[in-house]
Amino acid sequence: MKQEDKELLLKYLCAMLPYNPVVHIKDINVCYYDNYLCEDYLAKFRVNSIIIMPYLRPMSSMTEEEEEEFVLLTDIMLRYGKNNNLCCLPLDAIQWLLKKHFDFMGLIPKGLAIEVTEENNPYKE
Repeated sequence: MKQEDKELLLKYLCAMLPYNPVVHIKDINVCYYDNYLCEDYLAKFRVNSIIIMPYLRPMSSMTEEEEEEFVLLTDIMLRYGKNNNLCCLPLDAIQWLLKKHFDFMGLIPKGLAIEVTEENNPYKE
């Protein structure tokens, strides 16, 4: 994974934290070692590699009702599919997208997130 992709994913994950994201964790390699300090036993571990992938909805999955709500927040008509350029959005709109778990930063096509589908939707109410 490129450094810029790591930074993009970390920014997105940090922004998503208040909105209870569901993530998939894979490729965990943990090396355990012991350390004795001041006669107290301390168990320490080091994570060699870990990949955290959030479950996100593609922008194209936005329902008509959600689109109407989003347009009210932004006063912008969106075109879905090929162009997900959503720069200069108001903070309320960004928070709304995060709350609804939309991939507005293009993480799914980069392989940094898992696309939510009918079969694997962890956000079903």
